[in-house]
Amino acid sequence: MRPVFYERKFRPYNKFNGRFFWRLLLLILAVVVGNAVWKFGEKQVSHFQSVRQTAEAEALLRKGQKGEALLKLRAALGNDPRNVQANRLTAKLLDAQGDSRALEYYRFVVLADEVLPGELADINFSHGGGSDFFGESGDVVLSGDRFHGSAKKTEISKHATESDAKAFAYAAVAYGNQRIAREVALAAVHKWNRSEFPHLVNAAIHVRNGDVVAAEEEFRNAVAQRETAETLNALADFLLGQKENQAVRATEGAVLLERVASVDRGESGRAALKRIFVQRLAEPGRIPALLSKFRSLAGNDPQELLFADSIELDCFPANRDRVLDGVVARALNAPPAERIVAVRWLLSKNDAARAAQALPVRDAVGDADAFETAVETLFALEKWEGAVGALRAPSNPLEPHRTAALLASAASLQGDKQSRERWIAVLDQNKGDPGKTLFLLQKAGAAGQWDVVYERFPSLLNEPAWALQSFSLLADTARGSGDAEALLELHALALNSRMLGGDPAVRDQAAFDRLIAGQEVPEDELEERSEAFRENSSMRVTRALGLLAEGSRMRALYELEEVQPRIDVEKLAPAQQAVFAAVLSASGRVSEAEKIAGAIPEGALMPQEREFLGRHLKPAAKAD
Repeated sequence: MRPVFYERKFRPYNKFNGRFFWRLLLLILAVVVGNAVWKFGEKQVSHFQSVRQTAEAEALLRKGQKGEALLKLRAALGNDPRNVQANRLTAKLLDAQGDSRALEYYRFVVLADEVLPGELADINFSHGGGSDFFGESGDVVLSGDRFHGSAKKTEISKHATESDAKAFAYAAVAYGNQRIAREVALAAVHKWNRSEFPHLVNAAIHVRNGDVVAAEEEFRNAVAQRETAETLNALADFLLGQKENQAVRATEGAVLLERVASVDRGESGRAALKRIFVQRLAEPGRIPALLSKFRSLAGNDPQELLFADSIELDCFPANRDRVLDGVVARALNAPPAERIVAVRWLLSKNDAARAAQALPVRDAVGDADAFETAVETLFALEKWEGAVGALRAPSNPLEPHRTAALLASAASLQGDKQSRERWIAVLDQNKGDPGKTLFLLQKAGAAGQWDVVYERFPSLLNEPAWALQSFSLLADTARGSGDAEALLELHALALNSRMLGGDPAVRDQAAFDRLIAGQEVPEDELEERSEAFRENSSMRVTRALGLLAEGSRMRALYELEEVQPRIDVEKLAPAQQAVFAAVLSASGRVSEAEKIAGAIPEGALMPQEREFLGRHLKPAAKAD
């Protein structure tokens, strides 16, 4: 007999268990929905993190911390690579550094193209020429090229603004991608009806290619299409940047800039008129009308009105009393912050009497900064008794350390033999507070007590959070008092410190001031720094100064005018502008040198910087 299990037959289970089926279905749905919700939530969390990190990057940019901002933007794009604002800011930062990767980020922001930066191909940016994605000849380089070449219309993204499109187009010109620049310019015409923009882009391409005749024609075509602040400024910039027929071009440039003020009654108009004055482009007979126009555009802006007053004093010295009385009259009706600005300006014009009229001590007791300014005005008038009395009065709104600093300053300025001991006592009372120590050292330096500064400054140099700020502010104090010896000693202390000894910017400034003072600086050091930081105009000007000092005039000129990126003279500090002028003069371009030198504001140079500039201008002027 065979075993029973051999006799059994397999029969499928055909009964439908409804409860089990619905439970299984609900379980599957729950898993699917839960996974979708999880992914959606994860995506939203990443998006919010990206937005927060972008806002933090913007805050860093407002503080000038570009490197930290770029790191924060990288994190933001890691969380959400489609964050438009993060892509936009990354593009601008990379573009400012001369990094061709900016084009990829601009493309994502500007074009109706969902491809993320770097997603199309394995892109190699190491040569600085941009991605292969961007063909320079106009041909399609990669099969994945989404720019559509000339076969399809380039479309602007809904997220893009006019400024985005312009930045993209000009960046494409700068990195040699002329086809992309032209396509974006044409797309902007359709999107925003900017018929002048393609002419401006073509002009920029011709400038890059060295065809100045074609460039000028395109700039003029842009103005003919539409007179805007942008087109007029672009043509003026081009004309004023040409070396041939400078007198004629300067005259037309001034006319164009004045027209800017007619088409734009806002910031662009004021900036254009200010440029006419700063670059001394105006015909003498036109200056009164231009000043009147500038004041009408300035409105109640105290800084702009003081600028106009400075120009009038320079051009019409006979108007001095009327101009200064006008400043006092405006100050008397202004809030404390504006009164302080007016008083500082009057003191810079060597008129302490009117400064005291503009801000009497009795009017300043409600504001600490105004009170301090009013007391310092009494110092300038040598009214020591009145100043000390105000400081000791119950109405004095200053904190104790500020009062002590002003009392010690009064003693120093009067030549009190015990003034050093006063400063040491005040500093000891506030030992351990870097902020108060820095304030006291600034006041001590301004009062001429630099030996006290040298003794206590190293304590701040050992504070990571205070070292650079302390050096910068104390160096500014030395510059403001025209003390070259103190400035060089501060440099020596900073360079010997652990925190700042290797800082390239500090070393560069030290080299600049030493060269101005006639001291030697190794040329290898200057060359290494300028080549490592090409985008840093200050370091390149310092190298040019070193080359000029050793007699290499043409090499100095090459560094300033030919090395990329080009240096914008107007954005240089006054002392650096003086070096630029000196190099031009030494190279035989005296009229250009005098134009730059003449635009440097009165009192902006230290005595040794002014002497350096005069030494290089006078011999050339005689030879000319």
